[in-house]
Amino acid sequence: MSINLVPMPNEFHTDYKLFFRRNILESITVEYDSEYSAEEYSIVIDDKGAAVKCSTKAGENCAHQTLRQLEFGYSGNIPYLTIHDKPAFSHRGFLIDCCRHFFTVEELKKMIDAAALFKFNKFHWHLTEDQGWRMEIKKYPLLTEKGSQRPYSNFGRYYDSKPYGGFYTQEEMKDIVEYCRKKSIDVIPEIEIPGHSSACLHAYPHLSCTGKEVPVRTHAGIFKDILCAGKEEVYEFLFNVIDEMTAIFPGEYIHIGGDEAPKDRWKECPHCNRKMRELGLENYEQLQGYMLNRIYDHLQKKGKQAITWNESLRGGNLEKGIIVQNWMEKNDECTIRASQGGKIIVSDFFHYYVNYPLGMTPLKKTYMYEPIPSELHENMRKNIIGVETPVWTEFIDNFEDMSKMCFPRMAAVAETGWTNRDKKDYVDFKHRLTYVIRMVEEMGLKYPDVSQWDPRFLQSAKQVIKFAYNMYNKETVKALRK
Repeated sequence: MSINLVPMPNEFHTDYKLFFRRNILESITVEYDSEYSAEEYSIVIDDKGAAVKCSTKAGENCAHQTLRQLEFGYSGNIPYLTIHDKPAFSHRGFLIDCCRHFFTVEELKKMIDAAALFKFNKFHWHLTEDQGWRMEIKKYPLLTEKGSQRPYSNFGRYYDSKPYGGFYTQEEMKDIVEYCRKKSIDVIPEIEIPGHSSACLHAYPHLSCTGKEVPVRTHAGIFKDILCAGKEEVYEFLFNVIDEMTAIFPGEYIHIGGDEAPKDRWKECPHCNRKMRELGLENYEQLQGYMLNRIYDHLQKKGKQAITWNESLRGGNLEKGIIVQNWMEKNDECTIRASQGGKIIVSDFFHYYVNYPLGMTPLKKTYMYEPIPSELHENMRKNIIGVETPVWTEFIDNFEDMSKMCFPRMAAVAETGWTNRDKKDYVDFKHRLTYVIRMVEEMGLKYPDVSQWDPRFLQSAKQVIKFAYNMYNKETVKALRK
């Protein structure tokens, strides 16, 4: 027995002999019950309408999204049913990279609307990068005056000779936070430390190891100029930036980066080497661990938790309280972390990155991925706290293309995040999604035809070849070679 809802409820019973034949959204009663967990809810639909029970606004919002889907799919003929539901994972996130390409507040709100429909509860907002700093920090105005602008864009075969820029004012960011709050979505802002910081260093070159001019990058890549770990003024700068961020973003988490940070400059830097000697550190990965631990300590004083990408584990000295986001682990580092009690968010590159074509990552591949490692002991599996799907925008320069890349795959990650593993079924999911996904079109988003969701071999090969061809240019190849 199935019902056209995504994600699939974990417990429901339906009577297809009796139907509610009015607008269900106009016939809702809500009762708060402290016995329910934060996002848990129940719905009973009978001749009186929909009776919702929950303990929080988050639970009520989850119930409301379920009822919205029912009204859309069964308008005038909703079967009597009972649902008792709660999520499999507490963290169900989506990441939008607004640095490589910029999206307006109104466009972001459309994505937030669609995410709420599928019961996502975390918006990971990628705000600082090599190709643009997008977050207004009033103490450091050059971050947006200089760091938010690049002279041109040269992402693969896409070239635009015009200057490109944009940033979010503090009022705009607060507006997004409030918009998400009403939908029970927490905003997790990200500031990249120490790598992916070219735009920051362009604004304030003294924060690098060399103090030399660093350009805002115009193409994709991993760049050697990163924040200096040995200069105390770098920590003062970061603490001040974080203080302003915590005033804008009231949520529990701030993401502090930690990925793809080459140590070439650190190895040649007298400040970094002196810091290593003072601390008795054995290698530069430990120096990165020290740097992020200092940021974590500052966040703790502000009542915040830190999240980092999994490369930060490689020094072996990352504070146990820092949550690690696994995008491409090495030597089972995240599994080991979870087995030792560390908390992990899963964003597997090969399954959950939706900025690659469906020919590379078809819908079924995304849906069937199991985020909890089979080798992780049963009593440690709770340390995998959730899933997150990123869309990186080096090769996505407009909102319509971004939405086509995100859907339908975001819905697959949403169901993994919400629905218990034993309740998941891909054939049934795909059937249900063909009905529900039409709702995102009403929100102003686009998605590919169902025939493209799981491309056949030749179609996949064409997409992969086209993507690879469009991805590379001389600058990109040079950066990768370095």
